[in-house]
Amino acid sequence: MRKSLFIIMITLLSSVNCLAEEGSSLAVSELFYNMPDSILPYMPQNLRKDLVSLKNMEPDSTATVETSIGNVKMTRLTNDILTLQLSDNSSLEIGRLDNDNILLINTYCAPLPESKCCIYNNEWSKKRTVNFSIEDLPMPPGEEDKEKVSKIISEADFILISATITDNPREITLQYNVPFSYKDDNNEAIKHFLQRNVKWNEGTLK
Repeated sequence: MRKSLFIIMITLLSSVNCLAEEGSSLAVSELFYNMPDSILPYMPQNLRKDLVSLKNMEPDSTATVETSIGNVKMTRLTNDILTLQLSDNSSLEIGRLDNDNILLINTYCAPLPESKCCIYNNEWSKKRTVNFSIEDLPMPPGEEDKEKVSKIISEADFILISATITDNPREITLQYNVPFSYKDDNNEAIKHFLQRNVKWNEGTLK
């Protein structure tokens, strides 16, 4: 009897260890709890936990907590994606790419949005910054639209790139933002050409 119990216990422990190794991925909320205070110094762990709890209680609503610099809102929370509105001009997104890669996107609007994308491991050690360029933007198929987009790119004083995570944590949408003076009625029709989706593939967003 004791031998049987011992065998059962060993089997169970082995199964748990296997599951831990195969599915050691933490939910994005757990990663958020463990995030270093240096990333959001005005939002300690207890406030981060409060925000997640509020969002879980009412998943379809925006959860809000008050911090030392104002209200922070959580607009999206899934097992793999978390989106925060830090202020009227800034946001933060966390995406769990795989078992040991986290994508962190900081976006600032002044007034055009621009994003900084970084990859971290599960212990929040920074692996690298991900840089995107206007050269990565595919041209539209039609010659007329291609000419319009090329004209915008060549005449713009500057172009900023913002990023947001889609419904898939391993895919982000890049938006190429030009000064407002270029966003007239003519250009509104081709704004959707000034964006592209990139995917996490074998350790690279491309």
